Amino acid sequence: DQGLYRFRGATIRNILEFPDKFPEGMCKIIPLVINYRSNSDIVDFYNKWMATTDGATFKFDWDKYRYQKKIEPHVKSDIQSPAVVKLFSKDDEDENKENIAFSPIELPALRNGADDIFLSPTTTFNGQQVITYSMEYDKSKKHARWVAFKYYNVTGQTNWNRNDWKQTEWGGDPWQSDPNIPQADQRVQSDFGKQGYDRGHICASSDRLYSKDANEQTFYYSNMSPQKNYFNGTKGIWNDLEGKVRTWGRSSTFRDTLYVVKGGTIDKENQIWTYIGGDKSKPVPKYYFMALLCKKGETYKAIGFWLDQSTTVKPALSECAKTIDELEELTGLDFFHNLPDNLENAVESKYAISAWTGLQ
Repeated sequence: DQGLYRFRGATIRNILEFPDKFPEGMCKIIPLVINYRSNSDIVDFYNKWMATTDGATFKFDWDKYRYQKKIEPHVKSDIQSPAVVKLFSKDDEDENKENIAFSPIELPALRNGADDIFLSPTTTFNGQQVITYSMEYDKSKKHARWVAFKYYNVTGQTNWNRNDWKQTEWGGDPWQSDPNIPQADQRVQSDFGKQGYDRGHICASSDRLYSKDANEQTFYYSNMSPQKNYFNGTKGIWNDLEGKVRTWGRSSTFRDTLYVVKGGTIDKENQIWTYIGGDKSKPVPKYYFMALLCKKGETYKAIGFWLDQSTTVKPALSECAKTIDELEELTGLDFFHNLPDNLENAVESKYAISAWTGLQ
Protein backbone atom coordinates (compact mmCIF):
# COMPACT_ATOMS: atom_id res chain seq x y z
CA ASP A 1 0.00 0.00 0.00
CA GLN A 2 1.62 3.24 -1.10
CA GLY A 3 0.35 5.07 1.96
CA LEU A 4 3.04 3.06 3.81
CA TYR A 5 5.76 3.02 1.12
CA ARG A 6 5.56 6.27 -0.84
CA PHE A 7 4.41 5.56 -4.39
CA ARG A 8 6.95 6.53 -7.04
CA GLY A 9 6.34 6.71 -10.76
CA ALA A 10 2.99 6.49 -12.58
CA THR A 11 -0.25 7.71 -11.11
CA ILE A 12 -1.99 5.32 -8.73
CA ARG A 13 -5.08 5.52 -10.97
CA ASN A 14 -3.32 3.19 -13.44
CA ILE A 15 -3.52 0.46 -10.82
CA LEU A 16 -6.91 1.22 -9.29
CA GLU A 17 -8.67 1.57 -12.64
CA PHE A 18 -6.90 -1.35 -14.33
CA PRO A 19 -9.72 -3.91 -13.68
CA ASP A 20 -12.23 -1.58 -15.39
CA LYS A 21 -10.43 -2.05 -18.72
CA PHE A 22 -11.59 -5.69 -18.91
CA PRO A 23 -14.98 -7.37 -19.08
CA GLU A 24 -16.43 -8.24 -15.69
CA GLY A 25 -14.80 -11.32 -14.18
CA MET A 26 -11.81 -11.27 -16.54
CA CYS A 27 -9.43 -9.51 -14.16
CA LYS A 28 -8.72 -11.19 -10.86
CA ILE A 29 -7.62 -9.00 -7.95
CA ILE A 30 -5.15 -10.58 -5.52
CA PRO A 31 -4.72 -8.40 -2.40
CA LEU A 32 -1.17 -8.30 -1.03
CA VAL A 33 -1.81 -7.61 2.64
CA ILE A 34 1.00 -9.38 4.53
CA ASN A 35 3.90 -7.15 5.56
CA TYR A 36 7.16 -9.08 6.00
CA ARG A 37 9.39 -6.10 6.66
CA SER A 38 8.15 -3.86 9.45
CA ASN A 39 7.82 -4.32 13.19
CA SER A 40 4.18 -5.15 13.92
CA ASP A 41 3.85 -2.01 16.07
CA ILE A 42 4.63 0.09 13.00
CA VAL A 43 2.05 -1.79 10.93
CA ASP A 44 -0.56 -1.33 13.68
CA PHE A 45 0.20 2.38 13.87
CA TYR A 46 -0.14 2.67 10.10
CA ASN A 47 -3.52 0.91 10.06
CA LYS A 48 -4.85 3.19 12.79
CA TRP A 49 -3.57 6.27 10.99
CA MET A 50 -5.15 5.23 7.69
CA ALA A 51 -8.45 4.42 9.41
CA THR A 52 -8.75 7.76 11.18
CA THR A 53 -7.28 10.24 8.70
CA ASP A 54 -9.79 12.43 6.89
CA GLY A 55 -9.18 12.39 3.14
CA ALA A 56 -10.44 15.96 2.84
CA THR A 57 -7.23 17.06 4.57
CA PHE A 58 -5.36 15.90 1.48
CA LYS A 59 -7.74 17.71 -0.90
CA PHE A 60 -9.02 14.63 -2.75
CA ASP A 61 -11.53 11.86 -2.34
CA TRP A 62 -9.64 9.47 -0.08
CA ASP A 63 -11.59 6.30 -0.92
CA LYS A 64 -11.38 6.93 -4.68
CA TYR A 65 -7.58 6.84 -4.71
CA ARG A 66 -6.87 3.96 -2.37
CA TYR A 67 -7.66 0.27 -2.59
CA GLN A 68 -9.31 -0.56 0.73
CA LYS A 69 -7.47 -3.21 2.70
CA LYS A 70 -5.83 -3.77 6.07
CA ILE A 71 -2.12 -4.60 6.24
CA GLU A 72 -1.26 -7.53 8.49
CA PRO A 73 2.19 -8.12 10.06
CA HIS A 74 3.88 -11.41 9.23
CA VAL A 75 4.88 -11.88 12.90
CA LYS A 76 3.43 -10.19 15.96
CA SER A 77 6.24 -8.55 17.92
CA ASP A 78 6.53 -9.38 21.62
CA ILE A 79 8.96 -6.54 22.22
CA GLN A 80 7.38 -4.19 24.74
CA SER A 81 9.16 -1.04 23.68
CA PRO A 82 7.98 1.82 21.48
CA ALA A 83 8.69 1.32 17.78
CA VAL A 84 6.81 4.49 16.86
CA VAL A 85 6.72 7.67 18.94
CA LYS A 86 4.59 10.64 17.87
CA LEU A 87 6.53 13.82 18.57
CA PHE A 88 3.84 16.28 17.53
CA SER A 89 0.91 16.68 15.21
CA LYS A 90 -0.33 19.89 13.66
CA ASP A 91 -3.08 20.18 11.06
CA ASP A 92 -3.55 23.22 8.85
CA GLU A 93 -5.39 23.90 5.60
CA ASP A 94 -2.44 22.89 3.46
CA GLU A 95 -1.08 19.74 5.00
CA ASN A 96 -1.24 17.19 7.78
CA LYS A 97 2.09 17.42 9.55
CA GLU A 98 3.20 14.34 11.47
CA ASN A 99 6.68 13.91 12.87
CA ILE A 100 7.50 10.40 13.96
CA ALA A 101 10.64 9.28 15.79
CA PHE A 102 11.91 5.79 15.07
CA SER A 103 15.21 6.15 16.95
CA PRO A 104 15.70 4.13 20.15
CA ILE A 105 14.84 6.25 23.16
CA GLU A 106 17.83 5.04 25.19
CA LEU A 107 20.45 6.46 22.80
CA PRO A 108 22.14 9.74 23.75
CA ALA A 109 22.98 12.14 20.95
CA LEU A 110 26.05 10.91 19.08
CA ARG A 111 29.19 13.02 19.09
CA ASN A 112 30.27 11.50 15.75
CA GLY A 113 33.92 12.51 16.10
CA ALA A 114 36.60 11.27 13.70
CA ASP A 115 37.60 8.52 16.15
CA ASP A 116 34.08 7.60 17.26
CA ILE A 117 32.33 4.37 16.31
CA PHE A 118 28.67 3.60 16.93
CA LEU A 119 27.98 -0.09 17.63
CA SER A 120 24.81 -2.07 18.38
CA PRO A 121 25.65 -5.78 18.75
CA THR A 122 22.61 -8.03 18.37
CA THR A 123 21.64 -11.65 18.86
CA THR A 124 18.71 -13.75 17.73
CA PHE A 125 16.48 -14.75 20.63
CA ASN A 126 13.32 -16.83 20.11
CA GLY A 127 13.36 -15.91 16.42
CA GLN A 128 13.62 -12.16 17.09
CA GLN A 129 16.66 -9.95 16.55
CA VAL A 130 17.38 -8.26 19.87
CA ILE A 131 19.87 -5.45 20.50
CA THR A 132 22.20 -6.45 23.34
CA TYR A 133 23.33 -2.88 23.94
CA SER A 134 24.50 0.14 21.94
CA MET A 135 27.61 2.24 22.46
CA GLU A 136 29.61 5.14 21.14
CA TYR A 137 33.22 4.02 21.27
CA ASP A 138 36.17 6.42 21.05
CA LYS A 139 39.12 4.73 19.38
CA SER A 140 41.51 7.47 20.55
CA LYS A 141 40.63 6.65 24.19
CA LYS A 142 40.16 2.89 23.67
CA HIS A 143 37.02 3.25 25.76
CA ALA A 144 33.27 3.62 25.27
CA ARG A 145 31.85 7.09 25.82
CA TRP A 146 28.61 5.46 26.93
CA VAL A 147 26.75 2.16 26.71
CA ALA A 148 22.94 2.15 26.45
CA PHE A 149 20.44 -0.67 26.72
CA LYS A 150 16.94 -1.38 27.95
CA TYR A 151 15.03 -3.79 30.11
CA TYR A 152 11.65 -5.05 28.97
CA ASN A 153 9.89 -8.40 29.04
CA VAL A 154 12.43 -10.03 26.72
CA THR A 155 15.73 -8.69 28.05
CA GLY A 156 14.48 -8.88 31.64
CA GLN A 157 14.48 -12.68 31.53
CA THR A 158 17.08 -14.86 33.26
CA ASN A 159 18.04 -17.88 31.14
CA TRP A 160 21.81 -17.88 31.69
CA ASN A 161 24.21 -17.53 34.58
CA ARG A 162 27.79 -16.28 34.52
CA ASN A 163 28.88 -19.48 36.25
CA ASP A 164 27.51 -21.45 33.29
CA TRP A 165 30.58 -20.41 31.29
CA LYS A 166 32.65 -22.85 33.34
CA GLN A 167 30.84 -25.70 31.59
CA THR A 168 31.60 -24.38 28.08
CA GLU A 169 34.67 -24.50 25.86
CA TRP A 170 35.72 -21.21 27.46
CA GLY A 171 36.12 -22.88 30.84
CA GLY A 172 35.24 -19.56 32.47
CA ASP A 173 34.45 -15.95 31.58
CA PRO A 174 34.64 -15.41 27.79
CA TRP A 175 36.86 -12.29 27.78
CA GLN A 176 37.60 -11.30 24.18
CA SER A 177 38.26 -8.46 21.76
CA ASP A 178 35.32 -6.82 20.08
CA PRO A 179 35.19 -8.24 16.53
CA ASN A 180 33.77 -4.93 15.24
CA ILE A 181 36.71 -2.75 16.34
CA PRO A 182 40.33 -2.97 15.14
CA GLN A 183 42.46 -4.77 17.74
CA ALA A 184 44.90 -1.85 17.88
CA ASP A 185 42.07 0.41 19.09
CA GLN A 186 41.11 -1.79 22.05
CA ARG A 187 42.50 -2.39 25.49
CA VAL A 188 43.90 -5.75 26.52
CA GLN A 189 44.11 -7.82 29.69
CA SER A 190 47.43 -6.28 30.75
CA ASP A 191 45.73 -2.86 30.98
CA PHE A 192 43.76 -4.09 33.98
CA GLY A 193 44.73 -6.62 36.70
CA LYS A 194 48.42 -5.81 37.24
CA GLN A 195 47.65 -2.11 36.80
CA GLY A 196 45.39 -2.30 39.87
CA TYR A 197 42.01 -2.25 38.15
CA ASP A 198 39.15 -4.67 37.59
CA ARG A 199 37.89 -5.27 34.10
CA GLY A 200 34.70 -3.43 34.94
CA HIS A 201 31.75 -4.18 32.67
CA ILE A 202 29.87 -1.06 31.61
CA CYS A 203 26.86 -3.10 30.54
CA ALA A 204 27.18 -5.65 33.33
CA SER A 205 27.23 -9.36 32.63
CA SER A 206 24.23 -9.66 34.96
CA ASP A 207 22.34 -7.07 32.90
CA ARG A 208 22.14 -9.48 29.94
CA LEU A 209 21.11 -12.91 31.17
CA TYR A 210 18.27 -13.56 28.75
CA SER A 211 20.59 -15.55 26.47
CA LYS A 212 24.06 -17.06 26.36
CA ASP A 213 24.97 -15.14 23.20
CA ALA A 214 23.93 -11.78 24.64
CA ASN A 215 25.86 -12.44 27.83
CA GLU A 216 28.97 -13.30 25.84
CA GLN A 217 28.89 -9.91 24.12
CA THR A 218 29.17 -8.17 27.50
CA PHE A 219 32.69 -9.62 27.78
CA TYR A 220 34.02 -7.67 24.80
CA TYR A 221 36.93 -5.42 25.81
CA SER A 222 35.07 -2.50 24.23
CA ASN A 223 32.60 -2.86 27.12
CA MET A 224 35.33 -2.78 29.81
CA SER A 225 36.43 0.13 31.95
CA PRO A 226 39.26 0.24 34.55
CA GLN A 227 37.55 0.25 37.94
CA LYS A 228 38.93 -0.16 41.44
CA ASN A 229 37.66 -3.25 43.24
CA TYR A 230 36.44 -1.20 46.21
CA PHE A 231 34.19 0.60 43.71
CA ASN A 232 33.21 -2.26 41.38
CA GLY A 233 33.45 -5.30 43.67
CA THR A 234 30.72 -6.96 45.69
CA LYS A 235 30.88 -4.31 48.41
CA GLY A 236 31.33 -1.36 46.05
CA ILE A 237 28.85 1.44 45.48
CA TRP A 238 28.85 0.90 41.70
CA ASN A 239 27.94 -2.74 42.27
CA ASP A 240 25.18 -1.63 44.66
CA LEU A 241 23.70 0.71 42.05
CA GLU A 242 23.87 -1.94 39.34
CA GLY A 243 21.98 -4.28 41.65
CA LYS A 244 19.22 -1.72 42.14
CA VAL A 245 18.92 -1.20 38.38
CA ARG A 246 18.61 -4.94 37.81
CA THR A 247 15.89 -5.18 40.44
CA TRP A 248 13.92 -2.42 38.72
CA GLY A 249 14.64 -3.77 35.26
CA ARG A 250 13.46 -7.29 36.02
CA SER A 251 10.24 -6.18 37.69
CA SER A 252 7.34 -6.00 35.22
CA THR A 253 5.28 -4.32 37.94
CA PHE A 254 7.86 -1.53 38.15
CA ARG A 255 8.39 -0.96 34.43
CA ASP A 256 7.14 -1.61 30.97
CA THR A 257 10.55 -0.48 29.73
CA LEU A 258 13.57 0.74 31.68
CA TYR A 259 16.08 2.67 29.56
CA VAL A 260 19.65 2.69 30.89
CA VAL A 261 22.74 4.69 29.89
CA LYS A 262 26.03 4.02 31.71
CA GLY A 263 29.58 5.18 31.31
CA GLY A 264 32.78 6.65 32.68
CA THR A 265 34.17 10.14 32.10
CA ILE A 266 36.80 10.19 29.34
CA ASP A 267 36.32 13.57 27.63
CA LYS A 268 37.11 16.27 30.20
CA GLU A 269 40.64 16.37 31.62
CA ASN A 270 39.44 17.28 35.11
CA GLN A 271 37.21 14.18 35.07
CA ILE A 272 40.03 11.78 34.21
CA TRP A 273 41.70 10.26 37.25
CA THR A 274 44.91 9.04 35.61
CA TYR A 275 46.20 7.17 32.56
CA ILE A 276 47.25 3.53 32.34
CA GLY A 277 51.06 3.56 32.20
CA GLY A 278 50.96 7.26 31.36
CA ASP A 279 49.43 6.40 27.98
CA LYS A 280 47.06 9.22 26.92
CA SER A 281 45.07 6.73 24.82
CA LYS A 282 44.10 4.84 28.00
CA PRO A 283 42.36 7.20 30.45
CA VAL A 284 41.00 5.99 33.78
CA PRO A 285 37.65 7.69 34.48
CA LYS A 286 37.39 9.49 37.80
CA TYR A 287 33.61 9.49 37.67
CA TYR A 288 30.96 7.05 36.50
CA PHE A 289 27.37 7.90 35.67
CA MET A 290 24.00 6.33 35.02
CA ALA A 291 20.95 7.90 33.40
CA LEU A 292 17.69 6.02 33.88
CA LEU A 293 14.30 6.53 32.25
CA CYS A 294 11.36 4.34 33.26
CA LYS A 295 8.14 4.01 31.28
CA LYS A 296 5.10 2.42 32.92
CA GLY A 297 1.87 2.77 30.99
CA GLU A 298 1.76 6.41 29.91
CA THR A 299 3.90 7.56 32.85
CA TYR A 300 7.60 8.40 32.63
CA LYS A 301 10.13 9.10 35.38
CA ALA A 302 13.87 9.64 35.26
CA ILE A 303 16.87 9.88 37.55
CA GLY A 304 20.63 10.23 37.17
CA PHE A 305 23.59 9.12 39.28
CA TRP A 306 27.14 10.52 39.52
CA LEU A 307 29.72 8.44 41.40
CA ASP A 308 33.38 9.18 42.22
CA GLN A 309 35.66 6.14 42.05
CA SER A 310 38.73 8.03 43.25
CA THR A 311 37.56 7.96 46.87
CA THR A 312 37.09 4.98 49.16
CA VAL A 313 34.36 6.83 51.05
CA LYS A 314 31.05 5.14 50.27
CA PRO A 315 28.07 7.52 50.33
CA ALA A 316 24.42 6.47 50.21
CA LEU A 317 23.13 6.05 46.68
CA SER A 318 20.51 8.72 47.32
CA GLU A 319 23.36 11.19 47.91
CA CYS A 320 24.67 10.47 44.39
CA ALA A 321 21.34 11.15 42.67
CA LYS A 322 21.04 13.93 40.10
CA THR A 323 18.45 15.21 37.70
CA ILE A 324 19.13 14.26 34.09
CA ASP A 325 19.66 17.96 33.36
CA GLU A 326 22.39 18.06 36.02
CA LEU A 327 23.96 14.89 34.64
CA GLU A 328 23.99 16.37 31.15
CA GLU A 329 25.79 19.44 32.47
CA LEU A 330 28.42 17.25 34.16
CA THR A 331 28.98 14.85 31.26
CA GLY A 332 28.34 17.02 28.22
CA LEU A 333 25.98 14.32 26.90
CA ASP A 334 22.42 14.78 25.70
CA PHE A 335 20.36 11.94 27.18
CA PHE A 336 16.94 10.76 25.94
CA HIS A 337 16.90 13.41 23.21
CA ASN A 338 14.55 11.26 21.10
CA LEU A 339 11.69 11.98 23.49
CA PRO A 340 9.18 14.71 22.57
CA ASP A 341 10.61 18.00 23.84
CA ASN A 342 7.81 18.66 26.33
CA LEU A 343 8.20 15.18 27.85
CA GLU A 344 11.99 15.38 27.82
CA ASN A 345 11.96 18.74 29.59
CA ALA A 346 9.54 17.49 32.22
CA VAL A 347 11.29 14.25 33.19
CA GLU A 348 14.85 15.57 32.98
CA SER A 349 14.35 18.54 35.29
CA LYS A 350 13.43 16.59 38.42
CA TYR A 351 13.57 13.27 40.21
CA ALA A 352 11.90 11.74 43.26
CA ILE A 353 13.90 9.34 45.44
CA SER A 354 10.62 7.82 46.67
CA ALA A 355 9.70 6.79 43.11
CA TRP A 356 12.69 4.43 42.92
CA THR A 357 12.16 1.49 45.23
CA GLY A 358 14.99 0.83 47.67
CA LEU A 359 16.70 4.23 47.44
CA GLN A 360 15.00 5.67 50.51
